[in-house]
Amino acid sequence: MIRAVFFDIDGTLVSLKTKRCPDSTKAAIRALREKGIRVYVASGRSRFELEEQEMLRGMTFDGYLTNNGQIVYDGSWNLLRTVAMVPDEVRALVDYCDERSLPLWLVSEQRSRFNYHFNDRVPVVMAEIHTEIPERCDLHTMLQEPVVKAVMFLTAQEVREGPLSFMPHARSTQWFIHGQDIIPAEGGKLPAMRFMAEANGWSPDELMAFGDSENDNEMLRYAGTGVAMGNALEETKAASDYVTDDCDDEGVAHALAHFALI
Repeated sequence: MIRAVFFDIDGTLVSLKTKRCPDSTKAAIRALREKGIRVYVASGRSRFELEEQEMLRGMTFDGYLTNNGQIVYDGSWNLLRTVAMVPDEVRALVDYCDERSLPLWLVSEQRSRFNYHFNDRVPVVMAEIHTEIPERCDLHTMLQEPVVKAVMFLTAQEVREGPLSFMPHARSTQWFIHGQDIIPAEGGKLPAMRFMAEANGWSPDELMAFGDSENDNEMLRYAGTGVAMGNALEETKAASDYVTDDCDDEGVAHALAHFALI
Protein backbone atom coordinates (compact mmCIF):
# COMPACT_ATOMS: atom_id res chain seq x y z
CA MET A 1 0.00 0.00 0.00
CA ILE A 2 1.32 3.44 -0.94
CA ARG A 3 0.83 5.91 1.90
CA ALA A 4 2.70 8.95 0.53
CA VAL A 5 3.87 10.27 -2.83
CA PHE A 6 6.70 12.78 -3.27
CA PHE A 7 6.84 15.01 -6.35
CA ASP A 8 9.60 17.10 -7.86
CA ILE A 9 8.24 20.32 -9.38
CA ASP A 10 10.10 21.52 -12.48
CA GLY A 11 9.71 19.00 -15.27
CA THR A 12 7.51 16.78 -13.10
CA LEU A 13 4.52 18.64 -11.67
CA VAL A 14 5.14 21.78 -13.71
CA SER A 15 6.00 21.88 -17.39
CA LEU A 16 9.37 23.34 -18.33
CA LYS A 17 7.76 24.51 -21.56
CA THR A 18 4.59 26.23 -20.35
CA LYS A 19 5.50 26.72 -16.66
CA ARG A 20 2.03 25.42 -15.85
CA CYS A 21 0.85 22.35 -14.03
CA PRO A 22 -1.31 20.23 -16.36
CA ASP A 23 -4.96 19.97 -15.35
CA SER A 24 -4.65 16.17 -15.29
CA THR A 25 -1.87 16.46 -12.71
CA LYS A 26 -3.93 18.75 -10.50
CA ALA A 27 -6.83 16.30 -10.66
CA ALA A 28 -4.50 13.40 -9.85
CA ILE A 29 -3.17 15.17 -6.74
CA ARG A 30 -6.72 15.80 -5.55
CA ALA A 31 -7.65 12.17 -6.17
CA LEU A 32 -4.68 10.90 -4.14
CA ARG A 33 -5.58 13.08 -1.16
CA GLU A 34 -9.23 12.04 -1.36
CA LYS A 35 -8.05 8.43 -0.99
CA GLY A 36 -6.06 9.38 2.11
CA ILE A 37 -2.67 9.18 0.41
CA ARG A 38 -0.36 11.99 1.52
CA VAL A 39 1.27 14.13 -1.17
CA TYR A 40 4.48 16.12 -0.79
CA VAL A 41 6.52 18.53 -2.87
CA ALA A 42 10.26 17.76 -3.03
CA SER A 43 11.92 20.58 -4.93
CA GLY A 44 15.05 22.64 -5.23
CA ARG A 45 12.89 25.74 -5.08
CA SER A 46 12.32 27.89 -1.99
CA ARG A 47 9.05 28.67 -0.28
CA PHE A 48 9.19 32.28 -1.42
CA GLU A 49 9.76 31.19 -5.04
CA LEU A 50 6.69 28.98 -4.94
CA GLU A 51 4.61 31.76 -3.45
CA GLU A 52 5.87 34.49 -5.78
CA GLN A 53 5.46 32.45 -8.95
CA GLU A 54 2.21 30.78 -7.84
CA MET A 55 3.51 27.57 -9.40
CA LEU A 56 1.24 25.35 -7.33
CA ARG A 57 -1.83 27.56 -7.30
CA GLY A 58 -5.01 25.60 -6.71
CA MET A 59 -3.16 22.58 -5.31
CA THR A 60 -2.98 21.36 -1.72
CA PHE A 61 -0.08 19.34 -0.31
CA ASP A 62 0.61 17.68 3.03
CA GLY A 63 4.16 19.02 3.20
CA TYR A 64 6.95 20.75 1.35
CA LEU A 65 10.57 19.61 1.09
CA THR A 66 12.15 22.80 -0.26
CA ASN A 67 15.65 23.87 -1.28
CA ASN A 68 16.47 20.25 -2.16
CA GLY A 69 15.35 19.11 1.27
CA GLN A 70 17.20 21.58 3.48
CA ILE A 71 14.00 23.23 4.70
CA VAL A 72 10.95 21.06 5.40
CA TYR A 73 7.45 22.33 6.18
CA ASP A 74 4.17 20.66 6.94
CA GLY A 75 1.07 21.36 4.87
CA SER A 76 0.39 24.59 6.78
CA TRP A 77 3.96 25.84 6.23
CA ASN A 78 5.02 25.19 9.80
CA LEU A 79 8.79 24.68 9.87
CA LEU A 80 9.78 21.08 10.69
CA ARG A 81 13.45 20.81 9.74
CA THR A 82 16.35 22.99 8.64
CA VAL A 83 19.81 21.86 7.54
CA ALA A 84 22.24 24.74 7.01
CA MET A 85 25.67 24.93 5.42
CA VAL A 86 28.82 25.46 7.52
CA PRO A 87 29.26 29.28 7.77
CA ASP A 88 33.04 29.22 7.30
CA GLU A 89 32.63 27.16 4.15
CA VAL A 90 30.05 29.58 2.76
CA ARG A 91 32.42 32.47 3.48
CA ALA A 92 35.23 30.66 1.69
CA LEU A 93 32.91 30.02 -1.28
CA VAL A 94 31.93 33.69 -1.50
CA ASP A 95 35.60 34.71 -1.47
CA TYR A 96 36.48 32.04 -4.04
CA CYS A 97 33.83 33.33 -6.45
CA ASP A 98 34.77 36.99 -5.92
CA GLU A 99 38.42 36.25 -6.61
CA ARG A 100 37.55 34.45 -9.86
CA SER A 101 34.56 36.60 -10.92
CA LEU A 102 32.27 33.57 -10.80
CA PRO A 103 28.49 34.01 -10.51
CA LEU A 104 27.08 32.74 -7.20
CA TRP A 105 23.53 32.55 -5.84
CA LEU A 106 22.96 32.02 -2.09
CA VAL A 107 19.69 31.01 -0.50
CA SER A 108 18.44 31.20 3.10
CA GLU A 109 14.96 30.47 4.41
CA GLN A 110 13.79 34.05 3.96
CA ARG A 111 15.59 35.28 0.84
CA SER A 112 18.01 34.64 -1.98
CA ARG A 113 20.71 36.93 -3.35
CA PHE A 114 23.10 36.94 -6.30
CA ASN A 115 26.61 38.34 -6.41
CA TYR A 116 27.78 40.97 -8.90
CA HIS A 117 29.46 38.56 -11.31
CA PHE A 118 27.90 37.34 -14.52
CA ASN A 119 28.70 35.12 -17.52
CA ASP A 120 26.98 33.62 -20.57
CA ARG A 121 25.78 30.58 -18.63
CA VAL A 122 23.61 32.55 -16.23
CA PRO A 123 20.80 33.63 -18.61
CA VAL A 124 20.61 30.15 -20.14
CA VAL A 125 20.23 28.46 -16.77
CA MET A 126 17.78 31.01 -15.37
CA ALA A 127 15.66 30.83 -18.53
CA GLU A 128 15.50 27.04 -18.11
CA ILE A 129 13.69 27.50 -14.78
CA HIS A 130 11.81 30.65 -15.84
CA THR A 131 13.29 32.59 -12.95
CA GLU A 132 14.49 36.18 -12.74
CA ILE A 133 17.95 36.85 -11.34
CA PRO A 134 17.52 37.70 -7.64
CA GLU A 135 18.62 40.99 -6.13
CA ARG A 136 22.38 41.40 -6.39
CA CYS A 137 24.62 42.33 -3.48
CA ASP A 138 27.89 41.65 -1.70
CA LEU A 139 27.13 38.10 -0.56
CA HIS A 140 29.13 38.58 2.62
CA THR A 141 25.93 40.22 3.93
CA MET A 142 24.23 36.81 3.68
CA LEU A 143 26.64 35.33 6.20
CA GLN A 144 24.58 36.77 9.05
CA GLU A 145 21.91 34.10 8.52
CA PRO A 146 21.89 30.33 7.92
CA VAL A 147 22.51 29.61 4.24
CA VAL A 148 20.91 26.37 3.08
CA LYS A 149 21.96 26.29 -0.56
CA ALA A 150 24.46 27.81 -2.98
CA VAL A 151 23.84 27.72 -6.71
CA MET A 152 26.77 27.70 -9.11
CA PHE A 153 26.76 27.91 -12.89
CA LEU A 154 29.35 25.20 -13.43
CA THR A 155 29.50 21.58 -14.56
CA ALA A 156 29.58 18.80 -11.98
CA GLN A 157 33.28 18.26 -12.63
CA GLU A 158 34.07 21.97 -12.25
CA VAL A 159 32.31 22.00 -8.89
CA ARG A 160 34.15 18.89 -7.69
CA GLU A 161 37.54 20.24 -8.70
CA GLY A 162 36.81 23.75 -7.41
CA PRO A 163 34.51 24.60 -4.47
CA LEU A 164 34.06 21.08 -3.11
CA SER A 165 37.82 20.72 -2.77
CA PHE A 166 37.68 23.12 0.20
CA MET A 167 34.13 22.40 1.44
CA PRO A 168 34.38 19.02 3.25
CA HIS A 169 30.94 19.37 4.81
CA ALA A 170 29.14 19.97 1.50
CA ARG A 171 28.18 18.09 -1.63
CA SER A 172 26.64 19.03 -4.95
CA THR A 173 23.56 17.95 -6.86
CA GLN A 174 22.70 18.84 -10.45
CA TRP A 175 19.43 20.06 -11.97
CA PHE A 176 20.82 21.45 -15.25
CA ILE A 177 24.13 20.91 -17.03
CA HIS A 178 25.37 24.28 -15.71
CA GLY A 179 23.06 24.39 -12.70
CA GLN A 180 24.69 22.90 -9.61
CA ASP A 181 23.34 23.19 -6.08
CA ILE A 182 25.94 23.01 -3.33
CA ILE A 183 24.20 21.75 -0.20
CA PRO A 184 25.18 20.40 3.24
CA ALA A 185 26.61 16.89 3.10
CA GLU A 186 23.70 15.65 5.21
CA GLY A 187 21.18 17.55 3.09
CA GLY A 188 19.25 16.59 -0.02
CA LYS A 189 15.84 15.30 -0.98
CA LEU A 190 16.51 11.80 0.31
CA PRO A 191 17.31 12.75 3.95
CA ALA A 192 14.26 15.03 3.98
CA MET A 193 12.08 12.28 2.55
CA ARG A 194 13.45 9.81 5.11
CA PHE A 195 12.78 12.36 7.87
CA MET A 196 9.15 12.62 6.81
CA ALA A 197 8.80 8.85 6.50
CA GLU A 198 10.25 8.17 9.94
CA ALA A 199 8.07 10.87 11.52
CA ASN A 200 4.99 9.09 10.17
CA GLY A 201 6.15 5.50 10.61
CA TRP A 202 6.26 4.70 6.89
CA SER A 203 8.60 2.15 5.35
CA PRO A 204 10.25 2.84 1.96
CA ASP A 205 7.92 0.27 0.36
CA GLU A 206 4.99 2.51 1.28
CA LEU A 207 6.41 5.49 -0.62
CA MET A 208 6.31 6.58 -4.25
CA ALA A 209 8.44 9.36 -5.77
CA PHE A 210 8.39 11.21 -9.09
CA GLY A 211 11.27 13.11 -10.68
CA ASP A 212 13.17 14.02 -13.82
CA SER A 213 16.68 15.21 -12.88
CA GLU A 214 19.87 14.07 -11.17
CA ASN A 215 18.80 15.66 -7.89
CA ASP A 216 15.82 13.27 -7.84
CA ASN A 217 17.79 10.05 -8.33
CA GLU A 218 18.41 9.19 -4.68
CA MET A 219 14.77 9.87 -3.86
CA LEU A 220 13.58 7.56 -6.64
CA ARG A 221 15.92 4.80 -5.49
CA TYR A 222 14.80 5.07 -1.85
CA ALA A 223 11.08 4.93 -2.55
CA GLY A 224 9.50 1.54 -2.99
CA THR A 225 8.26 2.85 -6.33
CA GLY A 226 10.35 5.42 -8.16
CA VAL A 227 8.81 7.00 -11.26
CA ALA A 228 10.83 8.91 -13.87
CA MET A 229 9.10 11.28 -16.25
CA GLY A 230 9.38 10.63 -19.97
CA ASN A 231 11.34 13.90 -20.22
CA ALA A 232 13.77 12.78 -17.49
CA LEU A 233 17.51 12.39 -17.86
CA GLU A 234 18.62 8.90 -18.85
CA GLU A 235 20.37 8.41 -15.51
CA THR A 236 17.14 9.32 -13.72
CA LYS A 237 15.22 6.82 -15.80
CA ALA A 238 17.82 4.21 -14.88
CA ALA A 239 17.32 5.04 -11.17
CA SER A 240 13.58 4.50 -11.40
CA ASP A 241 11.28 1.49 -11.31
CA TYR A 242 8.96 2.87 -13.98
CA VAL A 243 9.17 5.47 -16.74
CA THR A 244 5.97 7.34 -17.52
CA ASP A 245 5.11 9.87 -20.23
CA ASP A 246 6.39 13.44 -20.40
CA CYS A 247 5.13 16.02 -17.94
CA ASP A 248 3.29 17.74 -20.82
CA ASP A 249 1.69 14.44 -21.89
CA GLU A 250 -0.06 13.75 -18.57
CA GLY A 251 2.79 11.61 -17.29
CA VAL A 252 1.90 11.98 -13.61
CA ALA A 253 -1.73 10.97 -14.10
CA HIS A 254 -0.80 8.07 -16.38
CA ALA A 255 1.69 6.65 -13.87
CA LEU A 256 -0.72 6.91 -10.95
CA ALA A 257 -3.40 5.19 -13.03
CA HIS A 258 -0.88 2.49 -14.05
CA PHE A 259 -0.30 1.69 -10.39
CA ALA A 260 -4.05 1.86 -9.67
CA LEU A 261 -3.68 4.75 -7.22
CA ILE A 262 -6.26 6.86 -9.05
